[in-house]
Amino acid sequence: MVDEFTKVTAQAAQMEAYASTTENVLSCWKMLGMMIIVFVAAAIISLEFVDHDKR
Repeated sequence: MVDEFTKVTAQAAQMEAYASTTENVLSCWKMLGMMIIVFVAAAIISLEFVDHDKR
């Protein structure tokens, strides 16, 4: 039973979308870079609002 399960999961993992091609890796790096830019911008904006808060 375990062998059948591992065979099925191994076949599912061999999809072209998961291949380690240059195109797939670059798309992952691009998404990571965009997330970094968004989070850095959000952090800077948040800190600017905190800096302007003079209670």
